[in-house]
Amino acid sequence: MIHVRAEAEKNIRCAMAGKILALRTLLVIFISFLFLSCNLYLNLNNDDSSREFWAYNYATDRDYRVRAELLAEGVHCNVWVETGSGISNAQARSIADRYDRTIYGLMINSFGIENPSFSGRRFSDIMALADYFGDEDGKLCILLLDIKDGYREGVNESYVAGYFWNGNFFSSAEVPGANECDMIYIDTNPGMIGESFENVFTTLAHEMQHMINFVTRVTKISNENEYAPMDIWIDEGLSSAAEYIVSGQHLSDRISWYNTNGGGNTTSGLIDQGNNFFVWENRTTTTNPYPVLDDYATVYLFFQWLRLQKDDGVYRDIISSNYYDYQSVANAMGEDWSILLRNWMAANYINDSTGIYGYKGEISITAHMAPARTTISLYPGEGVYSPTDAGDTIPSQSGNIRYAGLNRITVEVDDNDVFAPGALLTYNINTVLDGAAETGTTTGKTASVNITPMGRSVIPAYSGPYRIGAGDILSLNGKKRDFTSWNFQDK
Repeated sequence: MIHVRAEAEKNIRCAMAGKILALRTLLVIFISFLFLSCNLYLNLNNDDSSREFWAYNYATDRDYRVRAELLAEGVHCNVWVETGSGISNAQARSIADRYDRTIYGLMINSFGIENPSFSGRRFSDIMALADYFGDEDGKLCILLLDIKDGYREGVNESYVAGYFWNGNFFSSAEVPGANECDMIYIDTNPGMIGESFENVFTTLAHEMQHMINFVTRVTKISNENEYAPMDIWIDEGLSSAAEYIVSGQHLSDRISWYNTNGGGNTTSGLIDQGNNFFVWENRTTTTNPYPVLDDYATVYLFFQWLRLQKDDGVYRDIISSNYYDYQSVANAMGEDWSILLRNWMAANYINDSTGIYGYKGEISITAHMAPARTTISLYPGEGVYSPTDAGDTIPSQSGNIRYAGLNRITVEVDDNDVFAPGALLTYNINTVLDGAAETGTTTGKTASVNITPMGRSVIPAYSGPYRIGAGDILSLNGKKRDFTSWNFQDK
């Protein structure tokens, strides 16, 4: 998953220079790169089946070397395994086989733009272009390792399941720590322990989308040679969609987190207060250390809703857009952003089995009512529900705050009136990522009956370990992150 952006992130860009040094792309950095030390990469072993890679320690904010063995060679990938990790040849082989047989093709079909080109040269697919930026060996490098993220079972349940760093596309002479290849890192502990092994494939797809996204954005460079990464929530939404595409199964941990407004046990979320994906990781406090899981849960649901309202092609339409912000989604759906936001939020309350106000029977959602107070502070893109009955009316609009009446029984949405019984949707249509929170009105009432999900997506309360993005791990560890084009996208 990609790094969370700072408040002023929306307009961050950096210049892209031409292809140099053995057909390798070089980015001109506007601000210093914060993540890596000054040591240069050195392969200390001439044996092709064993080598060292640079990796990153999220607990100490430093890079370090990892000795790895080549345990499986596929048609489209090589699988390297950290020495002493306990991963078997058979496990490495299964990863290479799954990548070759299914993941590669599904990802190209769903997210790869057709006939990608760079510097006047055309490529067979987007991963071929990624390889061109890397080591040009025709294969993705997959490194299985125990990512150093501070994870301790029962003590610190958050961990990084995998990550992609675009710095590996460049020469180590220019970018300290670069491995000079197209590669993805996959966690082995707890990421591959027991039943978690199956998660490797969805993690690989997730990180592969980030790689595809970065390479695609490079092809969108304008005549002014400006590079603009996609907004965090879009890149993360597409990567969460990639997990569904390759597995054919919904992400139970994300749905469970939404339905319980947090873990339901030892942790809690802020979904009932409006927290969602649009402004990424903006509500972290000492009492709520994992509100970013609200972001992951809601962005997953939103991108599934987009697919169900259109088709899988919507993901390719978004990633291939010339826009890097909410407009890429609005254009792909052929709808105004404020309408999309309202309809999706209405879908989470109404939960209809057909049409736009639900997930067509695939996912069932629990609607969480806002706290029992008459006003609430909402950041851009956020929204809450409060119960309505006879005598309630639609409040007057103020600033970017909008309202709609929702009726679950008759499957209706009304911008001018409320229903009895029903719910008032209060939401913020501001599209500026660093926009200030605005105060909206709620009914101040509590729900008399708890709404529970029904159907095949009913799942128990979700508990750790929690998959959290590498950038979010840095944030939890109190580290400052760089939000230039050197963002490495992570899970």
